[in-house]
Amino acid sequence: MREFRGRTAKPRLWTGNYSLTILSTLAFWTSNMYLWTVLPTYVEAKGGSEWAVGMVIGSFNLLPILLRPPLGRLVDRYGRRSLMLLGTLVAIGCSVAYVFAGSVAVLFALRTVHGLALAAFPTGAGALVADIAPADRRGEGLAGFNMLPSVAQMAAPAIGFQLAGALGYNAAFALSAATAAANLGIMAFVREATGFRSTRAIPRNSLSRKAVPIAALFLCVTIAFGAVNAFLPLLTDERGLGNPGLFFTMLGLFSVLAFPLAGRASDAWGRARVVLPGLLLTMGAMWMLAGASTRWMLVGAGSALGAGNGLAQTGLMALAIDRSPPDERGAATATFQWSWDIGGSAGGMLMGLVAASMSLDYVFWIVGAMSALGLLFFLRHMRSGQTAPRQGMGTETKGAME
Repeated sequence: MREFRGRTAKPRLWTGNYSLTILSTLAFWTSNMYLWTVLPTYVEAKGGSEWAVGMVIGSFNLLPILLRPPLGRLVDRYGRRSLMLLGTLVAIGCSVAYVFAGSVAVLFALRTVHGLALAAFPTGAGALVADIAPADRRGEGLAGFNMLPSVAQMAAPAIGFQLAGALGYNAAFALSAATAAANLGIMAFVREATGFRSTRAIPRNSLSRKAVPIAALFLCVTIAFGAVNAFLPLLTDERGLGNPGLFFTMLGLFSVLAFPLAGRASDAWGRARVVLPGLLLTMGAMWMLAGASTRWMLVGAGSALGAGNGLAQTGLMALAIDRSPPDERGAATATFQWSWDIGGSAGGMLMGLVAASMSLDYVFWIVGAMSALGLLFFLRHMRSGQTAPRQGMGTETKGAME
């Protein structure tokens, strides 16, 4: 490395390939999120009940739960861009097909198939980012990747809703398909990193053994998101806290602010120093919601959860990659991202039993307690060295973990 005024120059992160991968991922999420506010009312327009709306929207996560781990192994064997391309083509096809859906049953089938895009593209793109980001700036590189859903969420759902209201549902579907199609043009210039494909036979167990405990810990954060998505509107209505959208606005804002800071901090000071406060903030956000009695507590909880997510997700995903061999990064990425699929479902379904048998505030007390247990788990495994980077990584692990 070059030296300048006595300091070692940092390796370059924002190369053309990294920038194009980030732009491609943003296009993918934007295409998807145009439909977030459109599909629920489209299902109703097709004669669907509230139950049908829930089934169609929930079906989006079915294939990611089933397929993400084996897709991670395929990414390691056949390359990152192949899964990114598959996800983009599925997104284009489904966005066009929504126009011709004649019934709720067809919409359910299409939304289920569309879930394949959610399983394929982020798995391939996440592994590619891990490949091309310099080891000394891996946390920063992954933070830039992980913040993109929050960036897309800040504008795309509102644009889709306004477009559907002004020009009709088909216009929103066309915009989603066109954005995904434009992504094909971006992907044409994205290059696969060399030397990271696996030549080993694909194992029966698709999960990455090294990443499983880290993904299990991240469930403490993703279950919180599942609980918030399912029950926050009910909580705010029950307590007269006003529009729950205020919570989600602060959540998105503080996530976007936290990700880049967390990435640089985890590279400079170690993963633990961003994971620990991230879990603390998640715990505090849930307990703040459990006792929320004012709108300012709602704002504070949204801000804390956004910052906690940015810190914990950045540090834990970087650690999962640190702990895995280069030719298993696809499996590690898929195993880690699987936490979103499971947590989003479990946060609604399991906590629904709590809400039905006890009360809404117990939902958030229990989810906060899970974050506290996760914090203790992480501290225990730090002492045993199980959260340290894998041995033999040499200079690649510099700044990875204390």
